[in-house]
Amino acid sequence: MSQPVLLKVYANFTPAGEADCRELEEICSQAIAAEDDHDPFVTMLGDMVRLSFEGLYFPVEDVEPVVERLALAGATGKMDVLDLENWRMTRYQARDGQLKKSSAPLNNVLDYSGH
Repeated sequence: MSQPVLLKVYANFTPAGEADCRELEEICSQAIAAEDDHDPFVTMLGDMVRLSFEGLYFPVEDVEPVVERLALAGATGKMDVLDLENWRMTRYQARDGQLKKSSAPLNNVLDYSGH
């Protein structure tokens, strides 16, 4: 029997460097992924760092300062954390040298996404 997916985290920030990617890889090594997810959680595509995770535990509190530092350095992008257990989505939006955090029930998110 497979484990249920409790969290989904998707993010992309640009520009980011290899050092940012390595720091995120180290932090994300604490994550507990779904049994069948063996892909790396953190990847670089040019100067964009991407996160893609589905599983049981993700160290959001440890990733947040890195994302904030990227935002303050001028990166743009977002990180969505979908908490399926508590049915909430939290979004971290980097733009104009700031990181904004917002949260809403997943029902509200789905209503406005066209589904």
